[in-house]
Formats: sequence, structure tokens, C-alpha cells
Amino acid sequence: MTMPKFEPVAFVQSDPDGHLHLAEITKTEACQNLDQWDRQVGWKAVPLHTADQLTEAYEAGKLEQAAQIEMMREALEASYNGLRWWIDSFPLHVTEADNEEMLKLVKALSTTPDQALEQFAANVREQCAKVCENEYPHTVFHTDQRAAINCANAIRAIKELP
Repeated sequence: MTMPKFEPVAFVQSDPDGHLHLAEITKTEACQNLDQWDRQVGWKAVPLHTADQLTEAYEAGKLEQAAQIEMMREALEASYNGLRWWIDSFPLHVTEADNEEMLKLVKALSTTPDQALEQFAANVREQCAKVCENEYPHTVFHTDQRAAINCANAIRAIKELP
């Protein structure tokens, strides 16, 4: 998928394990003060973007995703038709696994793109919340711990899509 390029609004440090250090937010990458040793062991500056930039990137990818969704739906329908033919033609050879696969195909075909997108968005929100939660055990300050927990709770509270 081709996404538009945006200039980050800020940068934050990430340690070798991928934990973000929220106390180290700066306007430019150069201000991150990561020396050669930091970079060799895996520290890096991670760009941060605005919600508007992320929404625009999301909108740019929607048309491309629509074509991919249609292609996947056609493949699911072909699988469903093939399995339906097998079940109708050879009922004595149908296994429990065949019936389970048929149920999975029916469920996938009955899921609307909006439902699939909502399920995907819920998974992304949960992953982002866990990143925040995983941040606080690596900080010394109690206020950082509260901020990380508040961040995770705020992300989980988001219900609407962009």
C-alpha cells in the first residue's frame, strides 16, 4: 500500500526492546541526543504524527484496500462453492473438519467490510494500549506509571473509526 509521506511533528526515543520513552519527546530528530553507542545497541528516534496526518494516510489507503477486499471475497466465495460442491456430491465422505471449514467460510462471507474494519481497529487499539502499559514497568517515576496507564485506558476508550 502506498501511503503519503508526512513530516513528523515530534520524535520520541525507543530503547532496544521497542519501549517508547515518553519523557524524551523532542521537536527534531537531532535533539534526541542519541550518540553512536546508543544507536549501535538499538536505541532510535521514533517519529510521531498528528491524528490528521494519520487520518489522511488512512483515507489514501482505503481505495487500495477496497480492491484487495473484493479479491479476497471472490477467493472466499470460490472456496465456499468448491466445498459446497464436495459436501453435496459426496455426503458420505464429509468430515467434521469439512463442516468446520464451511462454518468459517460462511462467517467470513457474512462479515461486512465495516465489521471487519471494526474488528481490526479493536485489535490495533488493544496493541497500542499494551505498548503504553508495557512502558511503565521500565520507568522509575510514579507519575510516568500513571501516565502510561492513563494512556492505555484512553486508547481502549476510543470507539469510533477515523
